[in-house]
Amino acid sequence: LLGVKVENASDWHIHLQMSRNVLIDGIIVRGDSRFPNNDGIDPDSCVNVTIRNSLIDVADDGICPKASKALGPLKGLSVYNCTIRSKSHAIKFGSNTDTEMSDILFDNITIVDSNSGLAIQQRSGGDIHNVTWSNINLETRYQAPRWWGNGEPISITAEQRNPGDVIGRTYDIKFINITMRSENGAYISGLSHGVQDVLFENIHLTIDRWANYSTGLGPACYASGENHTAIECMGTHDRRPALRDGEHCSYYCRGKAKADGFYFENVTNVRVT
Repeated sequence: LLGVKVENASDWHIHLQMSRNVLIDGIIVRGDSRFPNNDGIDPDSCVNVTIRNSLIDVADDGICPKASKALGPLKGLSVYNCTIRSKSHAIKFGSNTDTEMSDILFDNITIVDSNSGLAIQQRSGGDIHNVTWSNINLETRYQAPRWWGNGEPISITAEQRNPGDVIGRTYDIKFINITMRSENGAYISGLSHGVQDVLFENIHLTIDRWANYSTGLGPACYASGENHTAIECMGTHDRRPALRDGEHCSYYCRGKAKADGFYFENVTNVRVT
């Protein structure tokens, strides 16, 4: 798929499913910024996919790898030299993580004006491992509370979505040469099955506040159990969808917290160099 432009899809712009040896090069994806579910590129249960030299500007997730149980694993995804803008997650794994997702590289990526930068939503039984994010410059800020994310530069959550869900492992995750300016800190939570073996090498994070979406002292957010009462969301932890916040936790389930630079919960073997 070379040099094409895809605009204003009512659902995902490019959905790759059960495909092998795919090259996407020099494309432009633009979605209407008012509407959800218009993901940029969603590789779903594919093997050996390369995405390079492309621009993605959408309201929902920019690049969203998935692995469906009925369709098989996702392996060998490489993304190079791309610029992404999103009102949700610029890059997000899941939340369909039914089977293995591995051998994945994101390199030389620029993320601008997005609600969340680098994210993994581990919500099913597949293992996610051997993932490298390298040479990335990103800027994340709060958007309106209807969107996924909370201004985090990095967000990894392993959570049950429903009672009895079996959650796979998340391990061997590397962040190398990452420069971040964000309105929130990095949030890494392995409440279910933990997160293991995470490397941070040459990381620079600046927490700032500049967004024009604000109420009172800071950007408006909403806390669970408070009848959608607005709170200042500087530092809130966005782990949606999450059973611990209620089976139907979706847009307005956030927990008020201070803005930690890096927040770790049930994470083992973290290396910082």
